[in-house]
Amino acid sequence: MTGQHTLDVSLTNISRSTCVLAGYPGVKLLDAHGRTLDFSYSHTGDGMTTRAKPAPVYLRPTGKAWARINKYRCDIAPVDTASTVVLELPHDGGSIKIIKPHYHYDYCQEAPSLTVSVSPFEPVEALLWPA
Repeated sequence: MTGQHTLDVSLTNISRSTCVLAGYPGVKLLDAHGRTLDFSYSHTGDGMTTRAKPAPVYLRPTGKAWARINKYRCDIAPVDTASTVVLELPHDGGSIKIIKPHYHYDYCQEAPSLTVSVSPFEPVEALLWPA
């Protein structure tokens, strides 16, 4: 109803040691040919994404965190569509490709639709380590 296209991404620590996610994930939206679409990325929040400042999230093995990516729809005809979302982890933690997600991010030359809001990493567990 709000015209938002929201993607919540869950991350699980599959290593045998505690890791920390600090800050924001890097995000790139790619078209069907693997080209990066020219979106702007914001950490200031919107109607679906927090404007809270990031805090380190400590993940024990099997611990979980999440991040949100949100974009306002195109109200005019799109010129392209992102078919792949690339989520980049901090500190050379690699990247995750989400290919042909169940939602879509249209690309059009409409100012409100050219900004993608990205949340900081957030904890999933009720109790974090260290407390």
